[in-house]
Amino acid sequence: TDTGLDEGTYRYQVTAHDHAGWESPPSNTLELTVDLTPPTTRIRVPGDGDAVSDLVDIKGTAFSLDDFKEARLTIGEGASPGVWSPIANVTIPVSYGLLGSWDTMNLPEGPYALKLEAEDLNGNIGTHQITVHIDNSPPDPPVLLTATQTDPLTPDVDLNWEANTEPDLAGYLLYCNDALANVSGTVIGDLKPYLIDTITFIDTGLPDGTFSWFLMAMDEAGNLSAPSN
Repeated sequence: TDTGLDEGTYRYQVTAHDHAGWESPPSNTLELTVDLTPPTTRIRVPGDGDAVSDLVDIKGTAFSLDDFKEARLTIGEGASPGVWSPIANVTIPVSYGLLGSWDTMNLPEGPYALKLEAEDLNGNIGTHQITVHIDNSPPDPPVLLTATQTDPLTPDVDLNWEANTEPDLAGYLLYCNDALANVSGTVIGDLKPYLIDTITFIDTGLPDGTFSWFLMAMDEAGNLSAPSN
């Protein structure tokens, strides 16, 4: 038994010795690779403790360079589940990317544990586990109070609204004539970068014309309220 070996590749041969001191030629050679390192295993999106909703894309790392076997993504109800249910099985190494998608719409709200296990061809298993909170309840619609031109000679409009009371409120999306007021051009994808975290906004540089504004509130899980007045 050859003990305490570092990682690496080892080659073994045997020779036989008789009582007269003669040594045989070497035996055939057997080669063995000692591998003690599991694949890199990490759930990166969502983050530990995040609130999630709707269809959740789970991104992260399940990677080893030349001996990757598979990765298993599972979910369990509660912070310390007794039962785990499969979400996805990954058969190619992922340095960073989509590991699987999880539909939360028909599940009770509350804490859930996400677990990623990545295994290599030598049986080493890396594990990473996080806890998230399902929240599919949207905030109440905001109430837009005023839209006032700040100065007759200035093309700026000062908007004010009532603050929502939800403890997990992330912010507000303000639309002017059905387009986001705080960004130019078409917006595709995640709207969180355009959230307003105050209850006032000055819409500047407007041309002559008639304008209509409304608000939507978003919570930390990404749920959107119905439009305001």
